[in-house]
Amino acid sequence: MIIYFEIKKKLQTDKTNYVFLDEVQNIPHFEKLVDGLFATENTDVYITGSNASLLSSELATSLSGRYIEISILPFSFKEYLSARKIDTSNKYLNYEALFFDYVNETLLPKGVELRESGYDKIYEYLEAIYTTIIEKDITQRHQINDKRAFSNIVKFVSSSIGNPLSPSNISKTLKQDGQNIHHTTIEKYLEYLVESFVFYKVNRFDLKGKKQLAT
Repeated sequence: MIIYFEIKKKLQTDKTNYVFLDEVQNIPHFEKLVDGLFATENTDVYITGSNASLLSSELATSLSGRYIEISILPFSFKEYLSARKIDTSNKYLNYEALFFDYVNETLLPKGVELRESGYDKIYEYLEAIYTTIIEKDITQRHQINDKRAFSNIVKFVSSSIGNPLSPSNISKTLKQDGQNIHHTTIEKYLEYLVESFVFYKVNRFDLKGKKQLAT
């Protein structure tokens, strides 16, 4: 792999080398590159990415016991208040209004920085992130041809946050609206969205056995 040898040429044998790889999953057979760097002496490797495929089964197996995974999540409400330098010791603080801002603006650090530029800038920023994830990270990588069906599922799930959902139920609901998308296709699309951290899956714990498999 050419990129491996290009990196290795720049490593210094008498010092600790720090190699930072961002979105490396976009490189074909990136697992071999990462494994090779991990095996190189005096080299610390840091991998960042926005997709769970970074820890694909092959990579996780080859690096077993040799890596630490750190998930960076959006701001919690407490972190959001801290980023905005809100004095939480103020007993007259309007938490309801602040929580409204937290939910309706953005939970991302850059979004807080853009508050002074107005809502339009925040929404422009979020739209760019959404487009990048949907069109590049998912649609292109998984070669989704029916973009309209995929977009409809994203919209449907987005409007149902917090409600129980299953591929079968989504398929039935969309069929009533004249959209015939098989539940196995929906299941694949949902896996792609979860893999890219667009949505998080929460399993039901009130179901057992066959009932759980049917949802």
